[in-house]
Amino acid sequence: MTRATAKPLRALLIGALPPQEPSAANPVGGAAVNFADMVAQLRRRGIDVTVVDISRPRVNLGVRQLWHNFSTVASLIWRVLRRVLCNDVVIVHISAKSVWWFGSGLWLMCTVFRRPVVLKFIGGDFAGVYDGYSAAKRRWANATYLRSALILVQTKAIKKRFPDHDNVQWFPNTRDTRSSGATPRDAARRFVFISQLRMEKGLREAVDACRNLPSDCCLNVYGPIMANTDLSVFDGQDRSTYRGVLAQGDVPAVLERHDVL
Repeated sequence: MTRATAKPLRALLIGALPPQEPSAANPVGGAAVNFADMVAQLRRRGIDVTVVDISRPRVNLGVRQLWHNFSTVASLIWRVLRRVLCNDVVIVHISAKSVWWFGSGLWLMCTVFRRPVVLKFIGGDFAGVYDGYSAAKRRWANATYLRSALILVQTKAIKKRFPDHDNVQWFPNTRDTRSSGATPRDAARRFVFISQLRMEKGLREAVDACRNLPSDCCLNVYGPIMANTDLSVFDGQDRSTYRGVLAQGDVPAVLERHDVL
């Protein structure tokens, strides 16, 4: 078969895309932006991409939560089953907390249909989650999803944790931006924090650290307010300021105006 007549690689991508209309219940997150960038980059490289979007509003549904979770999983399984045979490879953007049940189930499904699986982990906590497994859960992981064709992790530390797995590869998050032409900074005075405002991401620690900085330093915080966000951390802080939600297109310009991320 010549290059001219070869069909493009067909890839089924599973992950959460950014919401078309972000809200407090369904904000834009870095993982969703990263997944959308990966979809766009693969398409630019001539790969025939089909997307199964697993995004959903982060709302508290009370007694309906169990049914909502069940219907979401059932819908996901059906959408994947309909498309798996029409693609050459399955790529899933997944968190460490979901991989034991969904990753292993997907691996088993794709093994039956003889389709290779690529797992791209969200965040840097996979090694810690794996080490917290019971012996039985670890054996199951080793027998299923850790046998995927490729496992992409965000940090070198995670890759180092699995020295016997050649399929585990370091794949850091990147984002295409225009060249700013900025020169190296000779001082660190303007700090910026860009993230969903989850307390576990270190918001309180970042704000508290500013108390010990020189008086000409400042910290500007950008990001959507989440359910557990405690904005009282800014009370009495004259060097730390919450600036609201930052549009994706404005990120490069904001970074240029600061010295440290």
